[in-house]
Amino acid sequence: MTRISLCFPVIVLFSLMISGCNTNASSSKATDLRNDTLDVAAMKKIVEERNLVYDKAFVDRDSITVMDHFTEDARAFPPNEGQVIGKSAIAPLISQFLKFGIRKFTDETTRVIGSGEYIIEEGNFFLGGENGTTLDKGKYICVWKKEDGKWRVCSNMWNTSLPIASEKK
Repeated sequence: MTRISLCFPVIVLFSLMISGCNTNASSSKATDLRNDTLDVAAMKKIVEERNLVYDKAFVDRDSITVMDHFTEDARAFPPNEGQVIGKSAIAPLISQFLKFGIRKFTDETTRVIGSGEYIIEEGNFFLGGENGTTLDKGKYICVWKKEDGKWRVCSNMWNTSLPIASEKK
């Protein structure tokens, strides 16, 4: 038997396996995703409306409304700190932020993607203080999910875009 005749069954088997992987299983998955995908404009509108409420509540120091922004199992990833898990653990963190003297809080949603149960939002934020001072500005990623019929943040990571303060000598 020649080498070619020995390799032929392996090549045929391999070809059948590959073609089997590219038929119904993958095409039905793609169809399922398409059927589950949310309209980008609708997702962005949901996120922007919720963010307006959140931002106003922050400026008004309304901790109840701010905390309503998060799911019960939410996770926060603040800069220079460990991960904070659960709405009850996030509450003290929010309480600290409410004491910063924030007079202006804006979010700029730059991208949304999602399907079915989740929306992923990317954006930029600005925190202003007294007399138009900049307290912080940076970027963030939020993962939203529906809880009790309302879109809430289940995961939130943000960090500053301001330069690192120089060391005093």
